[in-house]
Amino acid sequence: MITGARWRLTGLVGAAVLVGVLLSGVVTWFSVARAQDAAARSVLRDAVEDAGGSTEPPDGVLVFLREPDGTIEGGADAPAGLPDRRALEAVAASGEPVAGEVTTDDGRFLVYTAAQGGRVVQAVEDVRVHEAEQARLSEGIALASALGLVLALVAGYLLARRATQPLEQALARQRRFVADASHELRTPLARLTLRSQMIERSLPDDCSAETRADVRMLVAETAGMAEALTDLLDAARMRAVADGAEEVDLVRLVRDVVASDAMRAAASGTALTAEVEGPCVVRGRRASLRRALSALVDNALVHARDGGAVVVRLRCEPGWAVLEVADDGAGFDAHGLHRLERPFVRGGGAGEGFGLGLALVREVVDAHAGRLEASARPGEGATVSVLLPREDG
Repeated sequence: MITGARWRLTGLVGAAVLVGVLLSGVVTWFSVARAQDAAARSVLRDAVEDAGGSTEPPDGVLVFLREPDGTIEGGADAPAGLPDRRALEAVAASGEPVAGEVTTDDGRFLVYTAAQGGRVVQAVEDVRVHEAEQARLSEGIALASALGLVLALVAGYLLARRATQPLEQALARQRRFVADASHELRTPLARLTLRSQMIERSLPDDCSAETRADVRMLVAETAGMAEALTDLLDAARMRAVADGAEEVDLVRLVRDVVASDAMRAAASGTALTAEVEGPCVVRGRRASLRRALSALVDNALVHARDGGAVVVRLRCEPGWAVLEVADDGAGFDAHGLHRLERPFVRGGGAGEGFGLGLALVREVVDAHAGRLEASARPGEGATVSVLLPREDG
């Protein structure tokens, strides 16, 4: 996430600088081109005014003279297509100067024609010199843009690295805290697991079936806590889901979670049931998926109305396994699901908790390349769905 943010910020800085350099280059190019055109036309006007005098035309400028009898002088070595006879005749007829361009096989020429002392004078300049200068300017702008982009990318990356460094440090501290806490809890939890197993083995033969079921549930819960703790420790060490992926039977997972929360649901008068379609198997981390489903069930039990119902549904669709947890409580605005996914943000109702449930679910779902969806309306309950990809399609 941090690396992606750095590269995105670097790209934005580079793009902004590149756009700025290109805009500056385009403005400069057009300004130079217009200045060259204006200068060339000024040279042609001066050449027309000086025609017939002692001043020689500037280099690259050809001057043609049309006498009153129609004869044309000058430009012995002029390219084919010059002079512009139509412009000469038009000025001879009207007396008004004409400025324009002529394109021949030899290139493009600027032309200025005006009446001067009873004659018509036409000055012509080859614009290829100016085009060559503009081409060199374009190459310079391209080189400056490339160098500017490289420097901008380097500066942008350094800026992005400095900007994201506090976040990286915060995440590192968070991982250390989770790792340290998980490590410290492993020993007492292992003792608790061992003691619960010893209690199960030492139950007398005349022990009631209800007590045996409670003890088995205690053993399963402590084993589940150990799995969750290991999963948290792996997450703190930044292990990917794929590193510990296994085939997870979602039917069994749903039934285990519902059985674990059945006593709590009964104590609050809430009917907790499971509706499953199987078999349904996905690849992932069982402890993570159990934690996510437990968080959804916990959230539903907290927000269900008194004497209400919570239903956990599982169905297999082409390519996806769909887990749904529905309650009949206060509900929430489904469009605000992204806000409820933030840590310490709670939905409607006056339930307990710190609002970490959906944030945890989002992390697990993202790690399994799944999707988190919600269907709810205030006052009409809520259904939160987890869609997990299935390899068997």
